Amino acid sequence: MDYETIKFIAKDLGFTLDKITPLLVLVFLVIWLINRRMKPIEDLARRIESFIIRLCGVIQTGGDLTKMKLYNAESPLKILPKGMEIIQEMGFKKAIDDNLNFLIKFIDGLKPKTALDVEELSIGTISYLMKDATQTIFKEVENFIYIKPEYKNAEYFKVAGLYLRDKYLEKNPKLLPPKEKKVNLNV
Repeated sequence: MDYETIKFIAKDLGFTLDKITPLLVLVFLVIWLINRRMKPIEDLARRIESFIIRLCGVIQTGGDLTKMKLYNAESPLKILPKGMEIIQEMGFKKAIDDNLNFLIKFIDGLKPKTALDVEELSIGTISYLMKDATQTIFKEVENFIYIKPEYKNAEYFKVAGLYLRDKYLEKNPKLLPPKEKKVNLNV
């Protein structure tokens, strides 16, 4: 269809210059209303994504290595030297340190409100990104586990999540409860 045909059809339908301006305003208004309606859907999708990532964390922490102390059982959970040694050996520590800005933005996008939210989201994020085929952050860890399958234990992922939690809270101390103002990563 050429310009003249479109102009003829528009004129035939009654669209003249004085009617096109209100039509454009109407189109803009409709787009604005649709966008406004989509905001709650986006928020819902973000909450669902946050729930799924938390669920990954809960499922991932189902393992039991009570004989090997990787972190203390007191609140807040703190990584013990054996736990730090294992996540260093597996490559988690390096992967988290090398990709910290991305991981912090990822968790920020899930809108944590408390230190406990950060803990759950951090543990879930480790599991989620390990399973996400589009991400290569934990490629070296996956290679390590492939070679040494005995390391495929949920508790190791939890320790990595605790390490990420501590790194996140170092950058966002306002989320810490009033009595816990400093995170100690020196293990």
